[in-house]
Amino acid sequence: MREYFFPVRLFVFLFLSGFVGSLVHAETKEETVSSAAEKHVVVVPIEDTIGNANYYVVRRSVKEAIRDGADVLVLDINTPGGRVDKMLEIVDAILEFPGTTIAYVNDEAMSAGAFISMSANEIWFAPRAVIGAAEVVGGSGEDVNESMKRKIESYLNGKMRAIVEDYPYRADIMRAMNDPDFVLKIGDEVLCKEDELLTLTYTEAMKEYGDPPTPLLGSGIADDITDLLNQKLGSGNYVIETNEITWSENLAKLMEKVAPILLTLGILGLFIEFKTPGFGIFGICGLGLLLIVFAGNYVAGLAGYEPVIFLLLGVLLILLEIFIAPGVMILAGLGLIFLFGSMIWSLADIWPSTDDGGFVIPGMDVFISPLMQVVGSFCAAIILLALLFRFLPKSLFWDKLVLKTTSPSPDAVVSGGASSMGGTPDALPDIGTKGVAITDLHPGGTVEVDGKYYEAQVVLEDLKTGTPVVVTGYKHFYLLVEKA
Repeated sequence: MREYFFPVRLFVFLFLSGFVGSLVHAETKEETVSSAAEKHVVVVPIEDTIGNANYYVVRRSVKEAIRDGADVLVLDINTPGGRVDKMLEIVDAILEFPGTTIAYVNDEAMSAGAFISMSANEIWFAPRAVIGAAEVVGGSGEDVNESMKRKIESYLNGKMRAIVEDYPYRADIMRAMNDPDFVLKIGDEVLCKEDELLTLTYTEAMKEYGDPPTPLLGSGIADDITDLLNQKLGSGNYVIETNEITWSENLAKLMEKVAPILLTLGILGLFIEFKTPGFGIFGICGLGLLLIVFAGNYVAGLAGYEPVIFLLLGVLLILLEIFIAPGVMILAGLGLIFLFGSMIWSLADIWPSTDDGGFVIPGMDVFISPLMQVVGSFCAAIILLALLFRFLPKSLFWDKLVLKTTSPSPDAVVSGGASSMGGTPDALPDIGTKGVAITDLHPGGTVEVDGKYYEAQVVLEDLKTGTPVVVTGYKHFYLLVEKA
């Protein structure tokens, strides 16, 4: 029975390993020693699609940089954009750093990457780098409801104005990048026309305007971060600490890509388990895969406590169904509702509120995308299950999924606790009567008592075919038995 707790043990391991990993990282990180004349520079990678893993590494890096007294925080940015809520949380984390922040656009800083770059004190560019095109769209690239879009853009532009008020052009540049109705004009030159979104190359970002002449957006061009720091601080006047992405953050990135597949396979495992007696390998694997999907978000420190509570409650109800009240199905049904509800919650893309400047849970529309992801996994699992029925009906694999008995006819076992040999529910064997298991009991299966066949459940253990059993009671129209 010990293996039934594998999913729970796996979740607990992943839950704790993120914390332990952070401790190991803190203990093993090479200590940076610098003289009073040297600047302590921390480099933070912001790569690929903006999501949970990016926020986690930025948050961790900023906290460590503050703790270690770092002077400069360099954001090594190369991203096509991503989630708005995570972008805003990354910006808030960056603003906590008391020293100088530098965004180094290493190839591209599009959409959410452009907002993140604007939050830094300085923006430097690699040759051929670009920045811009930051219009708000849905999580799958679809258009956002016009009313919601206006609210979000108003909030984002307002927040950006508060951040960049000391920079003459950034607020208008940011608006031109996300609002196609805005015309960007400096002096007599129109930089972005109506119905366009602004995207700047590295040379355009460095072009000077005004009197005195001021670069439009950039603070400089550098071949790499070392070249950047040499230009700004002077060679030999700094020490660099590069924060690598930890294994848990890599796990979070991987989980964002494979979560739909694991979710589908987990649901398929549970579907198959419902077609087999008792609770076996398919239920364990299905539940384990679902827990892995959730733990991938939680290890990154971003799932939140509320969905965790729902997740644990769902697992508890399922375990109660398995070990305390097998066959009731109400507990298992509620457990699955809580389990999948927690996953939808953890996958939800919470948009910022314009009412109070904070983050609140808006209307139910925010849950549509994760709900569709879960429903899509359900549909995919049903299709896979149908294919298994259709193409693998006689295979050795499928034989293991179907309850086999040694009974003389297909009607040997009937519901209600009665046998097919003339028995009735009132003609059940007496408590203490001995018999034999004719299928594996884990915990449900079939037993033979006095030449008749009955549905039966064993309590707190599994029994193999051929094991002697003794009747100990009756429950929900089946026999309760234990090893004789």
